[in-house]
Amino acid sequence: MEAVGKLTGGVAHDFNNLLTIIRSSIDLLRRPNVPEDRRKWYLDAVSDTVDRAARLTGQLLAFARRQALKPEVLNVADRLRGVADMVDSVTGARVTVVTEMPEHPCFIKVDLNQFETALINMAVNARDAMNGEGMLTLRLTCGVALPAIRGHGGAPGPFARIALKDTGCGIAPEHLEHIFEPFFTTKDIGKGTGLGLSQVFGFAKQSGGDVDVASEPDQGATFTIYLPQVEIKRDQVAPEAEPGPAPGGADQQVLIVEDNVEVGRFAKQILEDLGY
Repeated sequence: MEAVGKLTGGVAHDFNNLLTIIRSSIDLLRRPNVPEDRRKWYLDAVSDTVDRAARLTGQLLAFARRQALKPEVLNVADRLRGVADMVDSVTGARVTVVTEMPEHPCFIKVDLNQFETALINMAVNARDAMNGEGMLTLRLTCGVALPAIRGHGGAPGPFARIALKDTGCGIAPEHLEHIFEPFFTTKDIGKGTGLGLSQVFGFAKQSGGDVDVASEPDQGATFTIYLPQVEIKRDQVAPEAEPGPAPGGADQQVLIVEDNVEVGRFAKQILEDLGY
């Protein structure tokens, strides 16, 4: 009940903040003779806030393992190098980013966006733990077994093991068992939502793997994510995408199937406005 209460309170607080921006912007847009530059500013505020709400919902769905994933086969080392370059530009010059990769290719089948988001969430936490100065190591090991984590049974694999090790302040023992819970954070107010690591946890679980953490105060932390490996043939080629429907709605009919009446009415009106 305590966990449910924390989750409900966190969701309500964050969404109330977002709704305040949307509601206020709409009220101000309804005023007569709103200057065009202010109208654009309010519309941009609504659009940006809706995107933030969608990301918040996505993080919660990821934790609940109900996120709509689009798995694709990835060469882990290639993607890790790309993420490392991105992290290097985010962490600043005082943080050294090091990558350790095997020479042979290693493939996994996961949702690319969720995979990169999970790595960035872990890297940002590492940066914050180092207070902007230290070393972050991304290490990939292929063909390993999944160990028993938090009382769950392991699996023989093979799994790709991706470890992010930092030289930061470490994590207190009493916090280790809570860090993957939604809205749990040790950061100051306004510096973290407590949803980053819950997204990592949900993504790993939903992808058939798991995530583990090892840390001691003042000794840094190592977050390790395990994802199932896949074997691919060299001549494996993705099928060409079929052409989509013609643009525009002229002379085309759409059947709407929606379990929410208001969403269904809104979708109907939008499609009619587009000419369907």
